[in-house]
Formats: sequence, C-alpha cells, structure tokens
Amino acid sequence: MTRYPDPIPATDDQIVRALAQADGVLAAAEFTMSPDNRAASDAEISAAMRGEQSFDDAVAAGLARITGKGTAP
Repeated sequence: MTRYPDPIPATDDQIVRALAQADGVLAAAEFTMSPDNRAASDAEISAAMRGEQSFDDAVAAGLARITGKGTAP
C-alpha cells in the first residue's frame, strides 16, 4: 500500500461525518449510485482521508464513476 507524504489521517468519526455529508449532497442533487459504485466510492473517500490514497485519485475515480467517462479502479 502506498502512503502519501505527511498524511494527517482522519478519525473514524470524521470519515463517518464526511460520508454522511456526501450522502446529503447526492440526495440534494437527486443523484443515485449503484450499491457497488457507492461502496467503491466510500472506500476511496475513506482511504484518501486516512492518507492511503491521494484525494486527487479518489476524486478522479469518483467522477469517472458518476459520468461514465474515464477509468475508475
């Protein structure tokens, strides 16, 4: 697993709050994701918040999933 320089890992509580905020944003936009895509997105967000993945990579993968363009791991 690649660790990125000087991560400031989020706590589990911070991650739970961030995922809840993401749920709120998706609901406000009336956007739904398949359960598989949602689970993958949650895992990427959590990994980025723990410093295990870059936020840029997590955002790029999420946008690829949402738009159907590009590649998502």
